[in-house]
Amino acid sequence: MYKVQNWKDMNSWLKFFVFFLPI
Repeated sequence: MYKVQNWKDMNSWLKFFVFFLPI
């Protein structure tokens, strides 16, 4: 469960970066 949560957190950060990188 901990690993899954960590992966979700990473995915969230990735989305954030992908969203703010082009700007």
